[in-house]
Amino acid sequence: MHLRRSLAAALLLLVATPAVLAQSAPDEREILKVIDGFFLALHRGDADAFEAMMRAHSRVVIVRPEGSEPQVEMREGRAMAEPMRSGSWSPFREAYWSPTVLQRGRLATVWLPYELIREEGGFSHCGIDQFTLSKTDEWRIDFVSFTIEPTRAACAELGLPNDRSLLRPQFDQVTP
Repeated sequence: MHLRRSLAAALLLLVATPAVLAQSAPDEREILKVIDGFFLALHRGDADAFEAMMRAHSRVVIVRPEGSEPQVEMREGRAMAEPMRSGSWSPFREAYWSPTVLQRGRLATVWLPYELIREEGGFSHCGIDQFTLSKTDEWRIDFVSFTIEPTRAACAELGLPNDRSLLRPQFDQVTP
């Protein structure tokens, strides 16, 4: 129920946003290339590639389901690379679909539904990822927030496509 309210509020915000702000993103392809690289770096456990996409001041906000502790957790973005470097990283594939990209000059926001599959344990959860990126010499991630929704029903509510070729990034087309 909360997911539906959140999605409805987000949709209302998009509809109510003045047309000048909600234009298509001229750098959409470049921005989504960064997002794809983010997920591929996580999949491979590539700390260097992961850190290269994140700004030094980046933050990650994790929104967990009701009843879990903590419900909202904030971390430094680059700290997420520590398990990759220490060898305690558990590989997974986080695939997304139907991204919404908004851009105004050197600022962009990407909102996308995702599914996370653990390499050793199968389905983990679905949710929404929200990225804020800025561009100096190139696009980098300033802020990531995401929901963790641990049921297959959430995947259906988020419109997980049956056709896996519609998911990004294409993990099978990347060499490890």
